[in-house]
Amino acid sequence: MTQVNWKDRISTLHTEAKHLRAQRNRVSKDLKSAMRKNKRIMERAKGLSEVDIVQILVMKRAKTATSALGATLSGDPPVNVDARESTSAPAIAASGDDVAADAEL
Repeated sequence: MTQVNWKDRISTLHTEAKHLRAQRNRVSKDLKSAMRKNKRIMERAKGLSEVDIVQILVMKRAKTATSALGATLSGDPPVNVDARESTSAPAIAASGDDVAADAEL
């Protein structure tokens, strides 16, 4: 039977707890940031017409296809081109696309 060094074990557990708290805080911060981003996207997408949204999606897909082609030519695995077909503002905003950045073109 081996002897357990309790001081080392307690120290290790304290360190683990510290890392887990830091990770929890990072996840919480990232979640809040994503929620704020989604809210901004939804607000900006409300002012867009269906034509504007379709144009933005076409530009995004062209950009993604170009980057996928570049990755293929460089030998990297291809990027999965997004195949979402919905053009409603809430659906686009919920998808996580950064409509707000492209809408300012």
